[in-house]
Amino acid sequence: MDDHRNWHSVSLRIFGDALEMQEFSSRLGIEPTYVARKGEHIRQNLRYAIHDTDLWTWSYPSPDDVPFEVQIDGLLAKLEPAQAYLRSLFARGDTTGELFLGFSSTNGQGGAFFSATLLARVASLGLSLSLDLYPPEAAIADSAP
Repeated sequence: MDDHRNWHSVSLRIFGDALEMQEFSSRLGIEPTYVARKGEHIRQNLRYAIHDTDLWTWSYPSPDDVPFEVQIDGLLAKLEPAQAYLRSLFARGDTTGELFLGFSSTNGQGGAFFSATLLARVASLGLSLSLDLYPPEAAIADSAP
């Protein structure tokens, strides 16, 4: 039996000082899964560092075995109607946006494919990509009952 398992997670993150959280939610038609203000502890936990800027996050709702390309495609389809708004928001220079990608596998191996078409769609919204890799122990801990 092959116990090889990969997990993928995709989130939209918007950073900046004095973010207008309600406006994002309204314009994008998305309720955030996490928001934080500059100076607050991460996840409101005193053991964690303090946010150095405001943060608005939406985690794309997908099973974690769905590859990045599929999850990103779904997330972009949700954001593309607000392309003009996002481009103008990020053009101001005080706000940035990214697609935050988390990946791990039980054997420490794996990779991802991003088509030129998909990358062009990401860029057309003014977003960056950020990839966070987790060691195999994280994949095993996340899959425990």
